[in-house]
Amino acid sequence: MPSARVGSTGVFTSLGRARRSGAADTGRCAERASFETLWLADVRGDLSALTEITAATTEIVTATAVLSIWDLAAADLARTWDDPTNRMVLGVGVSHPSMAPPGSYRNPLSLLENYLDTLEESRPQPIPCMIGANGPKMLELAGRRTHGAITQLVTPERTARQREWLGSTATLATEVKVVTTGDAADRRRLGRANLGNYLHLPGYQKNLRAMGFDDRDFSGGGSDRLVDALVAGPDPDQIRERMRQQRDAGADHLALHVLSDSSDAPLSQWTDLAGVLADDLDPQMKDGSHR
Repeated sequence: MPSARVGSTGVFTSLGRARRSGAADTGRCAERASFETLWLADVRGDLSALTEITAATTEIVTATAVLSIWDLAAADLARTWDDPTNRMVLGVGVSHPSMAPPGSYRNPLSLLENYLDTLEESRPQPIPCMIGANGPKMLELAGRRTHGAITQLVTPERTARQREWLGSTATLATEVKVVTTGDAADRRRLGRANLGNYLHLPGYQKNLRAMGFDDRDFSGGGSDRLVDALVAGPDPDQIRERMRQQRDAGADHLALHVLSDSSDAPLSQWTDLAGVLADDLDPQMKDGSHR
């Protein structure tokens, strides 16, 4: 696998949860647990937490997962991006038609390529970018124009196809949903609470249909079959096995998304997860030689 700027294993949470737990504390916790990247979802154009986290840490990379082009104009982003630590990555995407102004969501591939053009033309030094992508055309663009892609809601079989579309040299970062406490019933309950945010969106439905799921899998937050395919745990061996499957399928980086009942970032779960995954985490993060 290619050497990834984001490393081999990270954690994934929303900006809102990170804020409620304290952005700096969230970053420090993830770094102490030896995760290499902290992915922040739902940033809505607010990149201030990235600089807060990098200022409070020494090694961990902070990345958006992902910034929608509709939330921050490329020219404004190019002007305000500030990364003196060289430890920030811009995950960027076209999001969904419902987030775009009426009539604007035409040819999303061209929209994103134009956005990347503006970023490149507006700065003397490029912003490290990855594209939020699931389909073949977006993944091809990610491999051609950026460091790689961040994907969500994918089985290992789908990851193998995405690796083909992305190409062999770009970084493929795959979000992996996990539950670390309770039992199988808790995993399915928490999985449905999370998946219900996605299953009504046509883009995700299209990709899930390509994986063999259908309308019967999309109601009520997801069928048992769908939840079991997309959410691992709570047994540590089940989590490790899902991680192994995704890496074997071609993922360079795994963004572990711990699901819980709390509205805060899952800091204690990250610490516990790092303990059971000690052999899977980058030893260079532990001795401070990652960079």
